[in-house]
Amino acid sequence: MSNTNASAIQRGFHYQDMVGLIEFLDNIENVKAVNVEGEDDIDLIFENDRIYYYQAKETIKPHDGKMSGEFKDALKTLDNDAQDDNMERIIYVSNSTQPLGDLKGSKQFIPSYALYKYDELEPNLQKKLDRHNFINVTNNLDKLFFLKISYEGSDDRTKLREFNDRVDEFVEKTKLNGYKRELANEWQQMIIRSNEEKSRTVAKKDFYAHTVITVIFSNKTKSSDFEDFLECFDVDYENECYIKEQYNELVDELYTDFDLVNTIYQAHRKFQIKYSNLSRKKRLKKFIDEFYPTLKEILNYSNSKDDDIAKFIIWVAIKSYNLKDDIGEAIGYANN
Repeated sequence: MSNTNASAIQRGFHYQDMVGLIEFLDNIENVKAVNVEGEDDIDLIFENDRIYYYQAKETIKPHDGKMSGEFKDALKTLDNDAQDDNMERIIYVSNSTQPLGDLKGSKQFIPSYALYKYDELEPNLQKKLDRHNFINVTNNLDKLFFLKISYEGSDDRTKLREFNDRVDEFVEKTKLNGYKRELANEWQQMIIRSNEEKSRTVAKKDFYAHTVITVIFSNKTKSSDFEDFLECFDVDYENECYIKEQYNELVDELYTDFDLVNTIYQAHRKFQIKYSNLSRKKRLKKFIDEFYPTLKEILNYSNSKDDDIAKFIIWVAIKSYNLKDDIGEAIGYANN
């Protein structure tokens, strides 16, 4: 698994990434993909191909109020976005308490999270927008939104509190409370890796795969399950150590090859029908004994020591079978 102890900020997970993930999670049931640093700072693409365009402006002094220049720059880009036929919303997002510029007495964006449409802004804030002559923005005021997401503090817990709140909501909804730290870390890494790719897009399928693999193969895998596996297949002590040594590399490989996990599930489903007369325990062991050579071949494993690695992948995947459907249902993703 990825290093959960390293600071998210040090790993290159910054404001735009956090906003992209928060908005992805907030719209998870209807979203198709998120693209950080795509056509705009953040593009949130929905199942109907409608798009939310975000201009994100971060300040290291959230209470300073000197954001007028950043606001004008954001409007320039949003004015271009407003011409897209697929545009559903154009959104100016900032961590500032005065995202439109200094306005003494305004408290509208003091909360750590605040979302407003143009006609919900305080009159003096509306006037700040009205001073700028951006035709496409002006013609789409009903689709113009202002978003404050806090990002300040001396450590990740403080800086990422809005993101962590979304993780809390997700694990509560999916009953995955024991995996909060692993999921938060992997989602951050997922966005960071996407920034290094040409397309920069994280599709819901990618999010689903990373979530399922993280939960199934997390270091939260019960030690009792591992002990049961060792006993069931009479694994030598030396190979027990070998499995633990290879585990992290194995999990990283599965993130990029989620179809492999589906291959296991599909084969197991057919096997269950064929051997329905066997007890669950015997059926599982027989399936693993018969299928692991196929898995080894798919993985290009040739060492006899890798027999137990292949068996363990199948063991953990089958043991966690119901989780993938629960996660898919929670995020509105049908995995066939």
